Amino acid sequence: MSIQQQENRPLTTYDANRYREYIGPKSPIGIEPLIRAAEYMHVEVDTVVTYDSSNYAKREPDLRQSVYDAILNYAAENLEAFKSSFMYSKFVSAIDSADAAVVSNETYTRAIIEIAPQVGVSQNIKFSFENELKPNADSALRAVQSTVPNHPFIPLLQLEKISRLRPALTSSLFTYGGVPAYIQDDATGVLNIINISSTGRIMYLKRNIGSVDYDTGQVIITGLVVDGYSNGKIKMYAVTDTNNILSPKTRIITIRPEDTKITMIKQ
Repeated sequence: MSIQQQENRPLTTYDANRYREYIGPKSPIGIEPLIRAAEYMHVEVDTVVTYDSSNYAKREPDLRQSVYDAILNYAAENLEAFKSSFMYSKFVSAIDSADAAVVSNETYTRAIIEIAPQVGVSQNIKFSFENELKPNADSALRAVQSTVPNHPFIPLLQLEKISRLRPALTSSLFTYGGVPAYIQDDATGVLNIINISSTGRIMYLKRNIGSVDYDTGQVIITGLVVDGYSNGKIKMYAVTDTNNILSPKTRIITIRPEDTKITMIKQ
C-alpha cells in the first residue's frame, strides 16, 4: 500500500508501523499489509506566453508571477493525489486565464521519473511511465547514421539545439567514464549513453544499455555504472504520445517549481 502523507511529509519507519498497526487487524487473515511511501511522477513545463503590453499596466515580472501562480494552482487543484491525471487543455486554459493581458501560450510538457543509482556499481533499473510514449523520427535517422563505420559523431542540423530534439526518452546530465553523459532512446526502443560536445556533436559512449517500450512506457536499464550526478537523482524525461499525461496506478503526478520554465513574449 502506497501512503501519501499530509503536506508531502516523508514516510518514516515510525509512521509506517503506525499505519500497519491500524490496517493490520482489518486485513484478511494471513495477509500482512506492506506500507511504503508514495512514488511520484513530475511534469516538466516549458511555456512561452505571449501577452498584450497595451492591455497590461504592471511590470513583466509581475505577469510572469501570475502565470507561475496559475501553474502551481492548477497542480494543487487538479493533481497531487492518486488517480489524478494531467489534462493538457485545462492546463493551458489556466495559463491563458492567469491575466487579462495574456494572449496565448505555447506549452511543451514531459513526464519525469527520478532514479538514484548507486555510484560506481553496476545495476539494473526498471520502472514505467504507464503512458504511451512518442518516438522521434529524427532520433531514428540519427541511429541509422551512427552505424556508418568510423563515423561515431552525428552533427546536429544547422541552428538545431539538442533540447529541441525531444526524443521519447532522455535523462538529465550525469557523469559516465569521466565525461558528461545522457541516456537517450534511438526511436527503435534501444537506449544508449551519449555525450554531446560543445560544438553540438553527439557521440555514443555505450550502446544498448536497455530498452523502452513505447506502447506501455516501461523502461529497463541494464548494467548502468555512473561516476556521479547532481542533486541526488537523475531525471528521466519522457514525451507522451498525447498531450495528456495519465496517472500511473502507484504514482502521484505533481508540477514542481524546479521543472517549470516560463518565457514571456511581448506582442
